[in-house]
Amino acid sequence: MVLIKYDKKEIQVIDQGIGVSDNEKAKVFNRFYQVEKSRTNHTGNGIGLAIAQQYAQIINAEIYISDNLPNGTIFHLSFKNVNEK
Repeated sequence: MVLIKYDKKEIQVIDQGIGVSDNEKAKVFNRFYQVEKSRTNHTGNGIGLAIAQQYAQIINAEIYISDNLPNGTIFHLSFKNVNEK
């Protein structure tokens, strides 16, 4: 989903999975961090969100996550609007 607001544009990726606990939200952008293995059957290296955050910083964007109640997560990539000339 793409949202256009007064001061920014935002891309949202919405899932309906097991969600991310408040404690883990602060950690998921750390390189090689993975959520508790007992909560998921997925494998990976834990670098995807760390890379996404680095790219967001390069392009002066913000990346963060929020809850998609009653379950799941919303991943936000937010860009500030720039004046077009």
